Amino acid sequence: MILYQLRLALLSLRRTPLLSALIVMGIALGIGVSITFIAIRQLFAADPIPAKSDVLHYVRVDAWDPVKPFPGTEDTGAPPVAMTYMDAVALTKNDAATRVSPAYPARLFVRADPSQKSDEDPFRVSARLCYGDFFEMMDAPLAFGSGWTRAMDEAIEPVAVIGHDLNQRLFGGRDSVGEKLRVEDVDVTVVGVLAPWKPFLRYWEVINSPVAAPEEIYMPFSLGIRREWDNSGNDYGWGSGGGDSYENFLASESCWLGLWVELPDARAREAYAGFVDAYALQQKELGRFQRPLNNRVTPIRQLFAEYEIVPEELNTMAIVSLLFLGLCVLNVVGLLMGKFLARAPEVGTRRAMGASRLSIFFQHIVECELIGLLGGVLGVAAGAALLLWINRMPHGLEFDLFRLDVLWVVLLLSLGAGFLAGLYPAWRIATLEPAVYLKQA
Repeated sequence: MILYQLRLALLSLRRTPLLSALIVMGIALGIGVSITFIAIRQLFAADPIPAKSDVLHYVRVDAWDPVKPFPGTEDTGAPPVAMTYMDAVALTKNDAATRVSPAYPARLFVRADPSQKSDEDPFRVSARLCYGDFFEMMDAPLAFGSGWTRAMDEAIEPVAVIGHDLNQRLFGGRDSVGEKLRVEDVDVTVVGVLAPWKPFLRYWEVINSPVAAPEEIYMPFSLGIRREWDNSGNDYGWGSGGGDSYENFLASESCWLGLWVELPDARAREAYAGFVDAYALQQKELGRFQRPLNNRVTPIRQLFAEYEIVPEELNTMAIVSLLFLGLCVLNVVGLLMGKFLARAPEVGTRRAMGASRLSIFFQHIVECELIGLLGGVLGVAAGAALLLWINRMPHGLEFDLFRLDVLWVVLLLSLGAGFLAGLYPAWRIATLEPAVYLKQA
């Protein structure tokens, strides 16, 4: 029976191609707009690194001004989002964490090794100064080589892991492990090359915007400190500031570093949290940390929820897009009503020959659902084209519409839109008296 109804629906669409196309486009427009904003919101809300959700933690301590809380935390009571240099380094020295990395961003001049006689002028790239643990902690995929070791961190060795694009630009995409490049005024050895890597969000970056592409080069944290490479991200400070020297800045209460730790189980989390509390109490005895004890070792999913990584504007836009789909459905109702009533003589003949109201209603609902599915297909194509255009904009995001959960939403929206648009027209054509149809025949 379903196949028979589908055959009738296809014949109906072929009989009025222009009107049918207009109806399908109306549904497609609403689906395309809705699914675009739903996909964007869903990608912001998704687990950024599912394999590490339970073990990757962000560390915060409250070393802020005793007179007032950290800006923006008056309602939440959260500690500062960043950490001072002395606190970040001190809190790396604990065996409960299997991996640990303080980090900060920088903008540095890079060029190929001058001995290679490259004619390319130095150019600036985004850099991350971190521990070698960063790559395994963040599941960064390496095409060649590896990250550096903890010993290299401590020895302040001039090494680097470079991104796929930078490797293409400087070395033509080949295995460049062992090659040299000049970073600022330092000759650096490449120890690893990332595979193409463009996660939707820089989930390791909480202090600054996570909405950006991964950095192009990664080097030891200790090297950045030794060379006094400036932090290019946010820097929160209070009191007298860092003075006029880099050493004074490192010893100041300026909060500019993020600290991630990997804690494999509940026992490790408890041990590390105790270590952080003990450190804070020790600092209190030294005259620092004058605010109430407020340390947090937060799993990444909880951290994203706390900082509302999903902007409220996206929730609003998703709702508005669904309302727009509803408006499209209302406009399609009138078109379907005209299309169905134009077939009144045909329907009257079927009713006179014994067809029930239910079968007439079902026939037209099937046609509406077919229209909804066709509109959904075109809507997905329109949404994919829009997201492709957004992906090409220079903000570093990469939206992926073709995810299984999003496609289920498309299916539900398409069937729902088709049903709601056709409900009244199908009921109307099914409930008219056959005598009216026969008079028109």
